[in-house]
Amino acid sequence: VAFRGKSHRASVPATGPVAVVADAGVLSSSPRRLKAAGAGDLLAKLTALKDWELGELHAGEIVCRRAYAAELEAIECAIDFVYGGMRDALVLLKGLLLSGAAMALVGSSRPASGSEHMISHQIDALGKSKGLHGEQVALATVLMSRYHQSHNGGWWRDPRFSWGSVLELLSVAGAPTSFLELGLTREDVVEAVLRAPEVRPERVTLLHLKRPGRETVSELLEETGIC
Repeated sequence: VAFRGKSHRASVPATGPVAVVADAGVLSSSPRRLKAAGAGDLLAKLTALKDWELGELHAGEIVCRRAYAAELEAIECAIDFVYGGMRDALVLLKGLLLSGAAMALVGSSRPASGSEHMISHQIDALGKSKGLHGEQVALATVLMSRYHQSHNGGWWRDPRFSWGSVLELLSVAGAPTSFLELGLTREDVVEAVLRAPEVRPERVTLLHLKRPGRETVSELLEETGIC
């Protein structure tokens, strides 16, 4: 589980819940920004799942198909929630619970957290971002989706899962569409991407297999328009 300390965020081992109690009224009346961030966190599974597949291909990891399917359904929940006008908070909750169940099933954050989360962790380490976790990982997902599309032949064929479609969905949700909106400079983001593999050096992601240079990251940010 991740928590915010006095000067930084940290992750510590935790036991999964036995049950989750949620008030539909409270969820529905929550600030739009929080709901958009929740959807953004679910969109991050697009790159997390493909990074997991790379771990299977290059390091012999076992991809649990039940967990994989749960995360796919969670992504669909995010899409349905946003394009449904963000009115049915229970759809968003369902997606978040599915993602949590996927992690509980394999005893690891692997199904839900890939290179995009590592970038977000390094952004946290900078101590400059005004963004929510879901906002950060969503923008990192746009970046890594573009990188996957160039260097991973197993990337999604569904046009809804392209980096451009993810960026459009963030815009519809009213979420930030640029790291600049979070108070970060391009150099901040470049540095976070370059250092991202250090967060989980034992994991295989596209950033571990094909580490981009400073110029490449800057070009990706320019092309996607997110910084």
